[in-house]
Amino acid sequence: AEAMLNELTESREMAVVPIDTRLTRNRCGQRTPGEINSLFAKMDVVLTTRLHGLVYAIKNAVPAIAIDAVSDGAKVMSQGQAIQWPWVYSIDDVTQADLASALQCCLEPQARQRAIECTQRSRGQLETLGEEFLAPLRMDTPVREVGWSALWPRIPRGRAAVMGWAWPCLLYTSD
Repeated sequence: AEAMLNELTESREMAVVPIDTRLTRNRCGQRTPGEINSLFAKMDVVLTTRLHGLVYAIKNAVPAIAIDAVSDGAKVMSQGQAIQWPWVYSIDDVTQADLASALQCCLEPQARQRAIECTQRSRGQLETLGEEFLAPLRMDTPVREVGWSALWPRIPRGRAAVMGWAWPCLLYTSD
């Protein structure tokens, strides 16, 4: 995937700015989330194989081309589809022609507007999801009396349990 993105950057004149979203072992010198966010905000387009690259780009209204490097697609592909971002590809299906076309589209002014719309839509989805998650935790009735399905309606089978330490976590078991 990275080789394909490198080939794309070599196919036309552009300044390439490497950005590493990992703070613990950052190869590019960024030390804080603010530094990383600031760099993303200044880009014309982001080429990435990582979920955080896609998230930072869209959050900053910067068009992104993302390749999920996991065969058959994994978190990058599924999150791209969840936010309805058009230029996310699986390593299994993407071609150099796809990437060249996507780059051309991402450099058009409409792509930045599309990223803004995607950000707004995603924030709305997150607010809804957050409310769905927190609503059962705010109930006065114990979860066992309400039923597990009220705690997390998207769990198809099994049990959910709330662990209430510093941050509530959902544990799911399939038995």
